[in-house]
Amino acid sequence: MYHKLLHRLAKAAATRPEQVETLLEQADRLEDAARKLRLQLVQAHGQFRHIHVFLDQDAVTVIDLDRCRPGDPARDVGEYIHRMRTKRYKATGGKSRAEQATRALLEAYGAELPQNLVNLPFYWGYHNLVSLWRFMKGTPPDYPGYSRLVDFYLSEFETALGSRVS
Repeated sequence: MYHKLLHRLAKAAATRPEQVETLLEQADRLEDAARKLRLQLVQAHGQFRHIHVFLDQDAVTVIDLDRCRPGDPARDVGEYIHRMRTKRYKATGGKSRAEQATRALLEAYGAELPQNLVNLPFYWGYHNLVSLWRFMKGTPPDYPGYSRLVDFYLSEFETALGSRVS
């Protein structure tokens, strides 16, 4: 996990040297969240994304289990929320339905297994930084919508680190 994050940080910093201080501040904030982590392992999916979940009237089917192993359940939830919210934002430019879906997911999940969400701020924040830094590395600043997407990722990072679940 840290290898991926540091690799993205290095590439973003190399592409945007004028933003190195800001990138390091973001990394420091994530490190602060990491200090609050509590070790917790359950059988986890490992790459829990909306495209891997199928809903039917009476059943939920999850596919692509090749990364399934003991892990922190908050990592799967953080990735799921991040990808769902990002996909919705990119498709519509808005957040309201994603906010509703996030609230519903966290309320339902938290009612059943609140202990599984203890580390959610870290993992949700982690996925946002990985995506932000990948975007910064590979997208020229004059790209239409560059600032809008950077602002979205930063807002999501703040939302993630400020989330209070459990």
